[in-house]
Amino acid sequence: MLSMATEEIYPCCNWSIKSEIAVQGNKISIDFLGIYVPEICLTALGPATSTSFLDISNREYSLYFSYRNIIDKYVLTVTDSSNKITEDVSQFTKPKFKLFWRYPPNSFAYLCGTTTETSWIREDFLDTLLNEIDLEEFQFPDSGEICYPC
Repeated sequence: MLSMATEEIYPCCNWSIKSEIAVQGNKISIDFLGIYVPEICLTALGPATSTSFLDISNREYSLYFSYRNIIDKYVLTVTDSSNKITEDVSQFTKPKFKLFWRYPPNSFAYLCGTTTETSWIREDFLDTLLNEIDLEEFQFPDSGEICYPC
């Protein structure tokens, strides 16, 4: 997934970034066309956003972002374990994370929210997972952004 957000905060949280994305071989081009303003305004402040699925495989890509006559260039390295972005030329874009860890194969995250009075549910379920199923805990490296919410 390619998620983008503007630094600028707009008066409606449902504004989105209009763009055209092209993947050709090892080149990914994102051409920014502007901001889409829908007829209905969800009245909460927020950036304009965009999320697009990129059907790409493990390899190194030249990644280009363009707006009018400005072009930013990065190198995107996709592996089984991570996505890494390296800046080449950047004038108007800025990656939020330069290293993003991918979901390990056959993995899942255990996220649980309970009230203080029912916190025993979390502990009981965790005990069941660890004692009844053959699981191995996975630790991500200290650097980079992990794919599971904290």
